[in-house]
Amino acid sequence: IILCSPAYNGGINSILKNFIDRFAYTVYRPRFFFQKGILVSYGWNKRDVLLNSLCMENSLGGLSFILNLRILTYPFENEISVKLDRLLRKKVKIGYSKLINSKKKFLKPSLRDLLNFEKNKLFSIAFKNIFKANYLFYKDKDYYFDVNVSHFKMRIAKFISMILFNIEKILRK
Repeated sequence: IILCSPAYNGGINSILKNFIDRFAYTVYRPRFFFQKGILVSYGWNKRDVLLNSLCMENSLGGLSFILNLRILTYPFENEISVKLDRLLRKKVKIGYSKLINSKKKFLKPSLRDLLNFEKNKLFSIAFKNIFKANYLFYKDKDYYFDVNVSHFKMRIAKFISMILFNIEKILRK
């Protein structure tokens, strides 16, 4: 999957925003695990291009981005734009090579991944009457898919998630 968008005041354009919104449920259900992606963000303002790429990077759950191109464009051709063009071509070749040569890697989830899973599971249990599909998806799972995770790491993730979930509940009152 290749996501590409010009930078609009630190955000993405409306067409890509609509596309991402249509796939919002993938953050809670990992449809794109083991899939590769490339991000292309471009514009003339460095801050906007960075924010734009970060917005796209966190949009689809489970997608592994192998290349994140942040392209600064200039309204006219000059020495800098020629150097940037050469650098871009080099990065694209490297990214394409990674895409072609990458194999499906079965990565063990990090503590962050486990925390995210536990947060989503707690949320689905707390609101099971509203989000029935999420509840049915999460209720009998220890993780999104079968994976060997250390018992200790799993317990830490459950403990931290429970604390954060309860703090959030208290703050809402």
